[in-house]
Amino acid sequence: MSMFRKGIIFAISIITTMAIPLAQIPAMAMEGGTEAFGSVMLPTIKEEIISVDLPTVGDESPFDFYIDPQGLLFETDGIKYGGGVVEEGAYLLFRNHNEGEYDFSRYSDSLSVTNRSTVPVIVKITAKISDIGDLRMDQDGVFDGEDDPAIYLAIVDDEGNERVLSEDGEVSVEIEMNQAPSEAYTYHYDESTDSYEYIYQSDEDISFDTYSFGLRGECNANADWSGISASPRVMVTWSVDPVMPDRPEETDEEQAKEDNEANEASTEYDVDTENDEGTEDVTEDASDDADAEESDEGVSDISDAEDSSTEDVDGSGIGDTVGDSLSKEELSENIETENESNSMATNGDDSAPASESVTADTGGT
Repeated sequence: MSMFRKGIIFAISIITTMAIPLAQIPAMAMEGGTEAFGSVMLPTIKEEIISVDLPTVGDESPFDFYIDPQGLLFETDGIKYGGGVVEEGAYLLFRNHNEGEYDFSRYSDSLSVTNRSTVPVIVKITAKISDIGDLRMDQDGVFDGEDDPAIYLAIVDDEGNERVLSEDGEVSVEIEMNQAPSEAYTYHYDESTDSYEYIYQSDEDISFDTYSFGLRGECNANADWSGISASPRVMVTWSVDPVMPDRPEETDEEQAKEDNEANEASTEYDVDTENDEGTEDVTEDASDDADAEESDEGVSDISDAEDSSTEDVDGSGIGDTVGDSLSKEELSENIETENESNSMATNGDDSAPASESVTADTGGT
């Protein structure tokens, strides 16, 4: 056999020997894995946020009013009180400063309350009149066939309510305002405290529930007012109470823990102060820190109040009787000789921050 043929046979033998089926290779076990840890986000107790924008009264109360049974303000364009457009046929008038058709009309300017809280609130408006003398409080504002001096006053609001002051001179209206939209507040992580806070996120597109109210008045122009010298005073007050949600009852252990924390927060401590006369013990209460209060111009704000938070604010209006009882001839002469001064009725009024009772005393001329 030639060397060439032997080489071919050897080569074929090598190739055949190396072509071992893969199934004959012993199987090798393959394993893998990882260990993971779960992080439990414990429930965060969301403290309800109480934030309500309340009206404050400036130097002049919107509820000052003029009893004008002879229509002198309309006949003279209200020149005695600064002038302006006077509503015809209105004999009990308020001075209007908001943009509108009239400067003097039977409707007062409105005041508004805005609820930015995470809970609903109950708004209570109360109006009470005093110092009315012999005036009668009419119950419908229609004086056909009536000849006695009488006035009509009612609370009116943007909900369509009109609640007349009773014959005793008092009335109240209660309205429940909706809570803030859910998107008004969001959770924020505070790295410094390693905790989550529920905070307000400023957004001009967020719409909060707003409630507006004012007064409407009428006067009996058919009566003889010559013997009336009364100067009625109207006190209008508004208060806000949050509607807090029901919380699960605490266990004895949770209650004991809260009581313990409260006791620790209010623990009295002694401070030894040495002076020339010896040692003096001074006891201070750590819970006596004064609560900071802020009041925006024109708006009082209640923030983070307790469940029983109530805001009481008063605004009083003084009734001013315009002119005496005159005949038509005397009225014409009176109009010609009317003092055409541009003096306004100056009224004194104080504003106060939220959570304080305020009385806005206003005087008519």
